[in-house]
Parts: sequence; C-alpha cells; structure tokens
Amino acid sequence: MTMLIKGIDMPQEGTVLVIDSRGEVWVNAWPTRGYIRVDKAKAISVPTPHGRLIDADELRHELNHCAFDEYEDYDRVVDLIDDAPTVIEAEEVEE
Repeated sequence: MTMLIKGIDMPQEGTVLVIDSRGEVWVNAWPTRGYIRVDKAKAISVPTPHGRLIDADELRHELNHCAFDEYEDYDRVVDLIDDAPTVIEAEEVEE
C-alpha cells in the first residue's frame, strides 16, 4: 500500500510521524511536548497496485497548446503522455 501525506513538507531526519486511523498526521515535538497534530496534513491511501501517476494538469496544459488533425497525431498524444511529469512512480504488484 502507498500512503500520500498532503499538507506537510518532507520531515527532517529523526522526525517521527504517526498517522492515526482517521488519517490525521502527528509529529514528535521534542524534547518535552510529546506529539502534536499537524493541522493541515492528511494521509491518503493510494490504491495499489497503480501505474505511474502523472501531473494531469500539466498534460492538459500541453495538450491545449497542440493542434491535432484527427488520428494523425495519435503518436504525438502518446508521446505527451509518456513525457508528462511523474508525480509518483508506478508500484509493482507484490507476489
């Protein structure tokens, strides 16, 4: 399973994150305060296995700037999809 944590920058080394059953994210607040909830952060489960997840908004932007002539430009569209920025790499099926 893949978890995406939205609303928080990559934690520094040594930081401990805890995700509760509601998907809320808690971070250690050393040295004395224990764990505090990160208000804007939320953990989301990404269905697996999944293919390469791309930036569809960027792809749409690129497509809007192309002139297509029916099916003659099919290969061009496929190339744009293949070249779209990857957000999350594909996840292989575990056997």
